[in-house]
Amino acid sequence: MTPQWLKTRKIRTRTEELSLGFILTASSPYRKSRSDQTLQIYHDRVLEAITRNEHDIIVGPEYAYFGERPLTAEQKTTYETELQNATKEKDCLVIPGTMLWSPDNYSMKNTAMGFTRGITLFNYDKRQEGGERMIARRYGLVSSYGIEVGIFLWREYYCGIEVCVDKGTLERKRKFGLDFKFLIACGLHETPYASLRRDGYLIVHDGLDISDIHQYVERKS
Repeated sequence: MTPQWLKTRKIRTRTEELSLGFILTASSPYRKSRSDQTLQIYHDRVLEAITRNEHDIIVGPEYAYFGERPLTAEQKTTYETELQNATKEKDCLVIPGTMLWSPDNYSMKNTAMGFTRGITLFNYDKRQEGGERMIARRYGLVSSYGIEVGIFLWREYYCGIEVCVDKGTLERKRKFGLDFKFLIACGLHETPYASLRRDGYLIVHDGLDISDIHQYVERKS
């Protein structure tokens, strides 16, 4: 039986049917603070979803990896290593949400990562201010932003990712012909999908709420 915290959706590409798993959690840092225990429960659920081996793609929301304070570099590495180990010899794509973390006890990043076959497929740092400045200030840190565009390959699929207010970056950077576009967010669940090829899929996970509207798949006709 599929647990309540794991929502499943099926999609069909030109070559195969894929199963998507959305890890449900209300991840907003603007509401009641999440405890480190809640964070560990979430991480354990991601690992369980991978171990179940029922989904081709597993997705979590923005701020999923944020407990009582931003992760240290060592904590981020620990989570990353465990996710790499969990995906060894598995051809699934795991985007477990974003991690709020400090690489140097001075700055803070909001980073999305993808995992498959025991490797980190990509690191994507959120490019635009969307609340990070306020969160960083709360812990005596300075928010830091990325410059890279979120493009990666998985299996034979050409994919793109945006984090929340980065929406539309792929279109502005003229990254077209995507098979999948992922929007990992908290408080935003709409984004342009001109970057998708015909019959490509927009895959959205918004952690503001666990209601149905916030996790969905839309096919470009």
